Amino acid sequence: MLGLVKKAILTAVLIALSPNSGAAETVTDSAVSKKACLTCHEGIERISEFHPFDCTVCHEGDPDGKKLEAAHKGLVASPGSYPEAERICGRCHEDIFYRVQRSPMKTLQATINKTRFSLMLRKKGDDAVYGYEPPASFPNLKPFVPGSRVESKMEKNCLSACHQGVEGPKIYGGYHKPGCSACHYLTDNDGLYKGGDAALPGDKPGYGRLHRLTTAIPFTQCNHCHNRYSRDLMNMEVHLREDIGPSFDAKRKKTAGDHYLPLDPLAPCEKILDCIDCHTHREIMGYGTWIPDKKERLEVECVTCHGTPESPPRSTILRKNDKSLKFIMVNPNLRNRVKEGDRVVLTERGNILYNVGVTEYNGYSAEGGYKLLGKVHNKVYRLPVIIGSSCGADASETRPEHCYVCHDVSDEQGGGS
Repeated sequence: MLGLVKKAILTAVLIALSPNSGAAETVTDSAVSKKACLTCHEGIERISEFHPFDCTVCHEGDPDGKKLEAAHKGLVASPGSYPEAERICGRCHEDIFYRVQRSPMKTLQATINKTRFSLMLRKKGDDAVYGYEPPASFPNLKPFVPGSRVESKMEKNCLSACHQGVEGPKIYGGYHKPGCSACHYLTDNDGLYKGGDAALPGDKPGYGRLHRLTTAIPFTQCNHCHNRYSRDLMNMEVHLREDIGPSFDAKRKKTAGDHYLPLDPLAPCEKILDCIDCHTHREIMGYGTWIPDKKERLEVECVTCHGTPESPPRSTILRKNDKSLKFIMVNPNLRNRVKEGDRVVLTERGNILYNVGVTEYNGYSAEGGYKLLGKVHNKVYRLPVIIGSSCGADASETRPEHCYVCHDVSDEQGGGS
């Protein structure tokens, strides 16, 4: 049965992506318009061109119900949120969901174990690594159970209040749904819906900005969790930063660098790019395997895009059956700009960084060199390489901490301080 569902969904996706499909922004032309959903939800946005099927495939409920109570019987209001996401999103995205469930972002293994180590809370002989509600089939992590007053406060104020598995705090800048929706269902800082659905309130916070899923995730979505708070380690409390808020956001259009915590070093790319321009889906959603060292989990460093004093960035040709083509296809800012046969850069783990290419092959510019294609804003960034430049670093000085010595822009206006 599951195979038939996947086949039907894949067929619908291929139809939606055909040149003559003409997918509209609002749901008015699908079979669901003949059902009861649009009787109330007139003007609602199409959730995605890759999900061109009836509302009930994800939201369930009864589309033939004539009254609200009947139509909403068994309704899943937020199918991308936990725990429903495992059953609904995982139906088609089983591999990705498996990885996310074991990722540091979901299990908070780094937060738990570094804090316990820093405060000397580990008991003698306890060398286990703990995670917050890890899957039972992931033996590398033991479930975290508070064993002290400090750990109980950490669970209450930190673990159960701010991570990918739970809904964000209902404060300005904190709104986000849990699960898959935490990233792919964009939320404004005020938590208000700004779409055309006549049935959704526009003055009640707690909704996504639009009824849309996306892979073009801006840094503002990441900021609902990252760079938003200051942490009081000794008291296990999390406080909203006083230097950012409605008045801060209203002054001018912000870049990612404007939100970095003061005193953090900040390279030019960190200041102007969106998080997903550099961070790969493996870094964010996990590998599905146990990698305890954070440095081993990171795929992209300065040398990935800029090379070393002795060699340019490593690259390869994008082949026909490469899995990266699927990720390219579902990103609206890449699907028509990166294709089979292009030469693209390799990460430090040897995986394809498909939005960074060699212009000689991809034809982005007559000047040659390397270019990064923005995944969020359809921009093109020129990437200077170290080899042949005036950079005085040697081959042993290519770690980010070495590069920050000359390329820290955190003290510039709009930077990290």
